[in-house]
Amino acid sequence: MLTMEQIVAGIAYRVKKQGQTGWESKSQSTSTIMLINLKLVEILLSRLRNKACTTHFPLIIDEGASVDSSQFDWLLPNLKQAGFRVLSASTNSASSEIIFKFGQHFRLDAMRTATPYHPARTIAFTGMPDSFVPLGSVLDREQLDMFGEADE
Repeated sequence: MLTMEQIVAGIAYRVKKQGQTGWESKSQSTSTIMLINLKLVEILLSRLRNKACTTHFPLIIDEGASVDSSQFDWLLPNLKQAGFRVLSASTNSASSEIIFKFGQHFRLDAMRTATPYHPARTIAFTGMPDSFVPLGSVLDREQLDMFGEADE
């Protein structure tokens, strides 16, 4: 598996925010460093790929729930266009806003077994992802029909 440490061995960042004239060398938050690294990897991999081929790379964002959700507005479409399929894992619960931006949500620790095949393997995930249903879609109509006719 290719990891960020194998691509970027060491790097120092200087940032220039919109409206500022000078560059800053101060340390950045973990999510800012992650976003800069993602863009850097996107640029490097785009130089390696054959433009005539369609390629898809899995990209895992650890602790995605800790990233400011507004960052995903530009990040997810940009990465999808660049050939990445983004997955995120988080130990903290993800907000509905983050889940909506990713489109699907798997809750891996929701079901556990008392008789695991190995003592460390008690999680028994067997379900499909939770996901948002667009208003007016067939699935939306089916969900509403479950409740019967509405008294309006």
